[in-house]
Amino acid sequence: MKIYLDMCSLQRPLDTKTQVRVAMEAEAILSLLALCAAGYATLLASDALVFETAQNPHSIRQQYAFGVLAMTTEFVLTDSPSRHVPERSMPPGSNR
Repeated sequence: MKIYLDMCSLQRPLDTKTQVRVAMEAEAILSLLALCAAGYATLLASDALVFETAQNPHSIRQQYAFGVLAMTTEFVLTDSPSRHVPERSMPPGSNR
């Protein structure tokens, strides 16, 4: 299984966990990262994630994100052509 997390998701474990929803989301992200670290899933990175991380003015968040990105094994270029999505996998009533 391949997993791509956006920057908001990557940063969630560092957020204040005073709300139940935030705490649960943080645990879910940490669980996904643990699956990747154990080899049960593949964590993907992208040039967009590297760019966003480099732009982060908070050094602790930046270091954390670069640490997570360092454990990725596949890299996706955001300007690469998108894959064709078969019709059957599109939600009913969606337009292309």
